[in-house]
Amino acid sequence: MLLVNGPLQGTEPAGEWCITPAPSLKPCRGLRSRFEYYFLGLGQVTAPEIRSLVQDEAQRAHGALLAGQIMSVFDQYWSLRNHEWTNHFSQNDRSTWTPLFEEQKAVRRQILGVAWANAFFAEDEQHFVDHLAQLESGRPAPPDPGEPVPQMSPGKDPGAIRAERVARYGEEAADRLAEVDAEWEAWDRRVNAARAEWTRLQASANLSTQQQQEAMNRYLTEQFQGKDLLRARGLIKF
Repeated sequence: MLLVNGPLQGTEPAGEWCITPAPSLKPCRGLRSRFEYYFLGLGQVTAPEIRSLVQDEAQRAHGALLAGQIMSVFDQYWSLRNHEWTNHFSQNDRSTWTPLFEEQKAVRRQILGVAWANAFFAEDEQHFVDHLAQLESGRPAPPDPGEPVPQMSPGKDPGAIRAERVARYGEEAADRLAEVDAEWEAWDRRVNAARAEWTRLQASANLSTQQQQEAMNRYLTEQFQGKDLLRARGLIKF
């Protein structure tokens, strides 16, 4: 099984199957997250293999009938994921944003149906609407609770950053943000080391491509665990 010997080994599935106590399948965002978790294996395994894994896992968890319903949504979502958009996005041309957004919104409901499209994408769509309105109003963006503000970056004085954080958030929050900075620095070092290892393996003429990939898989499994392993596999393509 791919979860045991493949690219998702050692990880825990994200999201959920969206099965009610009844039991029945109910539209919820968690199923999109579950699908995307398995899609992280693409590139190392094929799309049909991913589909087979999802079907096996769904059937193991909830039986053939509900698994069949889940796979119907899976196939629709896969079709949406591979849809070729007519409109195209340019970060520097705001006039391209809304046409693509409206196209995506319509196609999502056409392929998935209204209930599943709302469950999967309503939160993202509202975020886009709010973000665009904020940009067009000229108002400053509200503080992002998910990120340290202000953030550390090259060239900034750490002492000045800490002083500003203390002034805005207090000593305790500033200490926690410093811990987060240290955790990210450690993560970056580990990922950079893994990239260097992959470069070294690729330069090893005595190893076949398969042997290089197997050695890299062993390295990642030794250096990362759980969700960190999944993230590392997504960042380091081999």
